[in-house]
Amino acid sequence: MGKLFALPGATIVWPGHDYHQRTHSTIAHEREANARIAGRSRDQFITTMASLDLARPKRLGEAVPANLRLGG
Repeated sequence: MGKLFALPGATIVWPGHDYHQRTHSTIAHEREANARIAGRSRDQFITTMASLDLARPKRLGEAVPANLRLGG
């Protein structure tokens, strides 16, 4: 969260998934409208995400290392 939200608001981002048929967004829009992060501290975000009890993504073990190598 800290790295992305340090970017200018006009920065375009392409999330890996979305539930509203959008293919891209901006940092400003996510800061203001994303219900899981808007107006929340880092600790509140972590608590919210942990309480959702989401299943681990199937290919996370491949995606994280690739993201670190290619986009880090």
